[in-house]
Amino acid sequence: MRLFSQVLVVGACMVAAYATTAQASDSTYVISVSGVGEVKVEPDMAYLTVGITTQAKVVSEAQSQNSTATANVNQVLHEVFKLTDQDVKTTSYNVSPMYEYPQNSQPVLVGYSVKHTLQVRVKDLSRLGDIIDAVGRVGATDLGSVTFSTSKRKQLELEALALAYADAQSKAEVLAKAAARTLVRAVRISQSSVSYSPVRAEAANSRAAGAPMPSPTTLSGGELTISASVSVDYQF
Repeated sequence: MRLFSQVLVVGACMVAAYATTAQASDSTYVISVSGVGEVKVEPDMAYLTVGITTQAKVVSEAQSQNSTATANVNQVLHEVFKLTDQDVKTTSYNVSPMYEYPQNSQPVLVGYSVKHTLQVRVKDLSRLGDIIDAVGRVGATDLGSVTFSTSKRKQLELEALALAYADAQSKAEVLAKAAARTLVRAVRISQSSVSYSPVRAEAANSRAAGAPMPSPTTLSGGELTISASVSVDYQF
């Protein structure tokens, strides 16, 4: 009788263990989904590329002329528009020889070209066109691209990530409901990407120093887009 009771106890334990294992296995279904979030915002700042090019027969003269023109540009930016040293920085400075190429003859050195390129950060977009026109009047010869941006980029990237996760969760909930189950929790979250698409525009073409400026410059920043994507695995 005692032996029969022990067999019953052992059998009951095996049944209970099997039920627990089956339950654990049954609860490890996983849904893998991806989500995308996107935030749009108007720009509140811009970066302007300003080039100052001078040419002369002697390299020192070309450099001296360039130094004077650059000083004039900086004076306007700092004194008239109240930009700081952090708003204006040199991105390149190049000195290049200039040659003529007579037919059936060796190249002839005719002078030197000096180009100083500045990146200008403009926080007040209402004055962007005025800045472009002003630097063109005092020595800037190459007014390149304008890149519109936002000072809230980091904050907006986080908002886009939150939207991406919410998108992933809503998809997982729909799939779980279709399978007649309920989501338990997220077991893996992976950030796939965060992208930022600034708006670029051309300020003006190259012009000779002192050449008349066209009508007042007007630029529109349009709308910036920050997007993010995530991949999430849910237990259900």
